[in-house]
Amino acid sequence: MRRLGKNIHGYQGEQIDIQSILEELKDAAMRTGWRPDHFSITPKIELLAYHRASAQPQKNVYISTGIHGDEPAGPLALLKLIQENRWPRSF
Repeated sequence: MRRLGKNIHGYQGEQIDIQSILEELKDAAMRTGWRPDHFSITPKIELLAYHRASAQPQKNVYISTGIHGDEPAGPLALLKLIQENRWPRSF
């Protein structure tokens, strides 16, 4: 397979407005029973997480996305998962 060389020195593909995606995620999470958690890394850096407890949990799911901050697929996929809200009751 021949590489296209598009992402040398950083991601050069499609970009998103991450702040608007985070707002949409927050709205969808609150509508579907998720609650925010904040983790302070330093006085100026805070990570945001969401959790939702099951009445009879059998499994846990951990999803991490947006690590690089400039790749759209992960945050958009997470937004869709939260919006569709089709999680098994046991998760």
